[in-house]
Amino acid sequence: MQSFLLRYGVDYYDTYSSVVSYTALRTLLSISANSGETFSGYDVGNAYCESSPDDDTPVYVTQPQEMEEADPEEFCYRLRKSLYGCGFSGRTWERVMNEFMVTELGFKMLNTERSVFMKVVNGERIICAIYVDDIVCLTKNEQLRAWFEKSLLSRFTRVEVNRDLNWILNMQLTYGTDKISGKRYTAISQTLAIEKISELMGLSECRRVPTPIPEGSKPRRTVDTDKSANTSWKYASILGGVLYIANTTRPDICYSAHLLTRYLRNPNEAHHVLLKRLVRYLYHTRHVGLKFTSGGSNPYRLSSASDSSFANSVDTNRSTLGFCTWLGDEPNGLISWGSRIAKTVALSTTEAEVQASIEALREVLWTRDFLGELGYIQSGSTRLWIDNNGAIGQIDACKNMKKARHYLTALSRINEEKVLGNIHVKRIDSEENVSDIFTKPLGGALHIRHSSRANGYDMNFLSGSSYHSRDKTQQQQVTSKSAKLNISGPSESVTTGLGTSIVPNDVISSDKYYNESSSVVYAIIGRLAETGGSVELDIPKSTDSTTTRIKVHIPKQATKN
Repeated sequence: MQSFLLRYGVDYYDTYSSVVSYTALRTLLSISANSGETFSGYDVGNAYCESSPDDDTPVYVTQPQEMEEADPEEFCYRLRKSLYGCGFSGRTWERVMNEFMVTELGFKMLNTERSVFMKVVNGERIICAIYVDDIVCLTKNEQLRAWFEKSLLSRFTRVEVNRDLNWILNMQLTYGTDKISGKRYTAISQTLAIEKISELMGLSECRRVPTPIPEGSKPRRTVDTDKSANTSWKYASILGGVLYIANTTRPDICYSAHLLTRYLRNPNEAHHVLLKRLVRYLYHTRHVGLKFTSGGSNPYRLSSASDSSFANSVDTNRSTLGFCTWLGDEPNGLISWGSRIAKTVALSTTEAEVQASIEALREVLWTRDFLGELGYIQSGSTRLWIDNNGAIGQIDACKNMKKARHYLTALSRINEEKVLGNIHVKRIDSEENVSDIFTKPLGGALHIRHSSRANGYDMNFLSGSSYHSRDKTQQQQVTSKSAKLNISGPSESVTTGLGTSIVPNDVISSDKYYNESSSVVYAIIGRLAETGGSVELDIPKSTDSTTTRIKVHIPKQATKN
C-alpha cells in the first residue's frame, strides 16, 4: 500500500485513530489504588483487517506481480478489508470498535475521553480504555470481566488475553499491598526503556548524581564560539526517548527534559553534557516510576498547583511555567503535570504566576469533567495552590488590577471559574509547592522532597549519591583542621556579632570559623579601626593540608579634641 499517494479532499485528513490519553490512564491507576479494582489486558490481532473501507470511497489496488488473475492493464482489485499501511485503516478500525462497545455491548463512551468506555450493571462497573488495538479493562467484578472477555473472543478472530496485566503500553505495571503500612498501591515504571537509552550512550557503569541537572543551570543557545560535541550518539534521538519517559512516568525529570528540547536545532557540547548527566540520573533511578498509594484523605478529590520561574530563559527572557494535578489532599503520585516556556514575556513575577495558573486551569477543568463521568463528581471546588500573593490578589480581583490591564482576559477566565465554584486559589509556601520542580533545577534536599511527592516514591536514597559523599568528605577534611587567629594591637577580646568572644592568639575550629567567618572578620576590622593594629588569619583549604594567610593592618587614627 502507498498511503502517501492519498489525494487531497479524498480521506486526506481521516487517517486517525483515537487513543486513550496518558492523563486518563494515570487517573484510572490512581483510582484503582483506592477502589481495589484490578486490571486485565487484551490485544486484538490484525485489528485493521477487522474493518472495511467506506463504501462511498472505494479503494482499488493493482494485482500482485506474477499472481495476476486477469489482464493487469484492464483489471485491479477492490479492497474489502482495511490493510496495514492504508492511511484510513486506523479510522475504520476505531469505527468498528466503537460500534462493538456501544451498540453490541451497551457501554457508554465518555464525552471527555472518546477511548474510554464504562458500563454499570447492578451497581458494579467495568471501565475499558482503548489504545488502537490494546484494551485495558478495570473492574472489581470478575463476572463482568469474564463476560467482556467472552464477547471479545466471539467478535474478533484473534485476541490475546492477559488476565494478570503486567505491562501497559510498554510500561511495567505492579500492584499489591505494602508489607509495612498495609496500604494498597499501583505503580508503573519504564526500567527497560531507561536501560536501553543508557546502553546506547554507554552509561551502564556511570556514577550516581543527586539531581537531573546541576542546581542553577541556565543553558543558552549555541553561538559560533561554542564547541560542538563529538559523541557516538545523537542528541535528538536520545532526548526524544528521555522526553517520552518524562511525560509518562517520571515527573521529576520533566523540567530538565523540556529545558534541553529548546536546543534541539543546534546543540553544543554543553547541552550534550547536561543530557548525559540527565541520563546518568535516570539510570541510577531506573527502578523509580509513578506510584499511587491508598489511604490518603479525600482520595477522589482533585487538587492542583502551579508555579513559574520569572524570566529564567537566558535567550528570550520568557518565564518557565509549571503545573500539576493529583487526587487527594496531599500529593502522593501525580496524574498530570507539565513544564513549558511561556508564549510571551511576562513583565512581573505576578504575571508569570497568572500564566502558570491558566495552564493549570485547563487541566483542572478537563479532569473534573472526566472524573464526573466516571462517577466521582467534584461537588466542591478544586484547590489551586499558588505561592504568589500578587497573583492571588489579582485572581480574586481585589488588588493591583491597574498593573494587569494587558492580561485582564486571562484573569477574567480564572475569576469566572472561581465564581462558578470550579476552583478556589489558596496560598502555599514555595518550599511546599510541589510544582516548583517543574520550573527550575532544584538542589539536592529540595529536589528529593518534591520528587518524592510527585513520583509517590521515597527518593531519600539520592542523598547517598557520589556528589553528596564527596561533599561530606570535604566537610570532614575541613573539620579536622583549625584556623589560627593572631591579633596584635588590641589587647582585649573581640566580640563577634553572634556573641562569640575572641581573644588574641585564639585558635578557631573550622566549623566555628565557617559558621561565623563574616561576623568574626567584621568585628575584628571594626575594633582595629578604633585601636589600630594588625590581624593575621591562617585559613585551611578544604582540598589539602595547606593554609592561606591573610594579614590586615590598620594604623591608629588620631582623635580630635
